[in-house]
Amino acid sequence: MKRLKGVSEHILASLSDGIVVLDPDCHVLMFNPAMEEMTGISSRRMVGASLASLLPKHSPIPARVITTLETGYPFFTPEAEWPAWNDQPLPTSLTISSIVDKAGETLGAVLVVRDLRRIKELEESLRPADRLNAFGVLAAAMAHEIKNPLLGIRGAAQLLGEELGTEDAREYTDIIIREADRLNALMEEMLDFARPHPLVRSAVNLHEVLDAVVALERPSCTQHGVLIRLQYDPSLPDIWADRNRLMQVFLNLVRNAWEATPHGGTLTLTTKHSSQPVRVGPGGGPMLLVEVVDEGSGIPLEVQQKLFTPFFTTKAKGSGLGLAISHKIIEEHGGRLVIKSIPGRGTTVRVFLPVHAGKSAEPSKD
Repeated sequence: MKRLKGVSEHILASLSDGIVVLDPDCHVLMFNPAMEEMTGISSRRMVGASLASLLPKHSPIPARVITTLETGYPFFTPEAEWPAWNDQPLPTSLTISSIVDKAGETLGAVLVVRDLRRIKELEESLRPADRLNAFGVLAAAMAHEIKNPLLGIRGAAQLLGEELGTEDAREYTDIIIREADRLNALMEEMLDFARPHPLVRSAVNLHEVLDAVVALERPSCTQHGVLIRLQYDPSLPDIWADRNRLMQVFLNLVRNAWEATPHGGTLTLTTKHSSQPVRVGPGGGPMLLVEVVDEGSGIPLEVQQKLFTPFFTTKAKGSGLGLAISHKIIEEHGGRLVIKSIPGRGTTVRVFLPVHAGKSAEPSKD
């Protein structure tokens, strides 16, 4: 019997779901490793403590546990928040069941807590993808319709400037030409976003890509008092990717980071192996993670929800397509782009990239 009890404890300890076992007075008897990882609270601290001490005062969970203990009926909710170590609410699903012996006496309750953060992140990444696909169709149609008359306006302005010949007239026609060129560049950017661009894959060293980006952006960072810190994992393998498209992504992300740090600070680029199964699409396999972290002013919560929306920008001269295009490029690689920001404390952009995505397209060496 003792051996069976020991096996049961090992099973509970090895589950990926959080397990909290309570006595009839709602004191914690067991707090498994998954629960420790989710909340950042050690089992040593929780065993013997009341469940209420783990939760905010307004939490309905203790009352639901008491109801289950009194009635014997299990309880399930797909949405329940637990506090985490960083004071951020932890989205979970929750099942509460009573523990009853053979005589029907209630010995306590067991809570099964499932971490929903990865599911929520996946849902958030799919929403902008749907919006971007719809925008791509609209952008292509708009760009084609606008470009032709725009070129006509530009040509007419050139001819008018040459015909009138005066400096005052040319000043105005030059403005027309300059603004037409600006609009044409925006139309090209829209078409670039809308057109399918097959990835030109090869073996790519992420550190070489990031070093090239840093070399291009370091002068601007220095000018704005931003120090670039590199934290590379030397064990990272090459990935099968489109080098130029990844350059485009990381140039945009690094530029956004130093522009969000107007009063100076540190911009950190970190690479490492990812332990999260975040692969989107078929194939699966290991992922690499690149983090771009700034110490800027952060992004307001209402703005964070619109970051991948085309033409949404907080910059005076921005087109609002940079993040939308970056998101699309990373998804085409089978990866994910996730942005987390705390207003007043900075922003962390995480880029997950699969190591072997598309590797089947590599020419055979046999």
